[in-house]
Amino acid sequence: MVGKKFKQLFALNTFRKLTIFLLSFLAFHVFANPFQALSLSQLNRIENWENLIKKAQPQSDIDILTAVNHFINQLDFVADTPLMGSDDYWYTPYEFLIQGGGDCEDFAIAKFFTAKSLGISKNKLRITYVTIKNRNQAHMILTYYPKPGAEPLILDNINQKILKASERPDLKPVYSFSVDEVWLQQSMNKSRHYGDANSLSKWRALLKRFEEQRRLRNMP
Repeated sequence: MVGKKFKQLFALNTFRKLTIFLLSFLAFHVFANPFQALSLSQLNRIENWENLIKKAQPQSDIDILTAVNHFINQLDFVADTPLMGSDDYWYTPYEFLIQGGGDCEDFAIAKFFTAKSLGISKNKLRITYVTIKNRNQAHMILTYYPKPGAEPLILDNINQKILKASERPDLKPVYSFSVDEVWLQQSMNKSRHYGDANSLSKWRALLKRFEEQRRLRNMP
């Protein structure tokens, strides 16, 4: 009985994901201004996110991170589907909001751009690829470094609390990247520069899409 209910839930969730993705794909590839083709709930999510940025008052980095983590973690975890052309498609913040959620990397990316838009320097923020040790599972998080080489804070979609890296012994860092650079992680607070972030094709494509989407929404 439990197995049957799980299969039904999985089927409904998969149908929901495919439907939302297809509607979003058509909007972004058919209409001159795709945002005009979205539903009211999709537009509300986008406007709430834009207002978070536009109406922000000067705050400490910690206050910004707290607000960002709370806002983004309200969205749903939605795994990628084969129709996206990849088993690991990276959403822009707008695509993430339109979908109503995303995979772990989509949460990390949305937090990165939101924190950056609210005034945190890109030099303090990294999107970090890790493995969850007890599951041997790939995962992605946002890390915040108050200064170079310092112990970072971790913003995660599977743990609602912002914790120091030393408080997350379950995570093993592999590599990290920001707008322009990539690092190989020896530990959370020790890394070596690896190269240009343009070498990451999904990141390069995401930045291009996000730039166009910001232009359509008149966002800086």
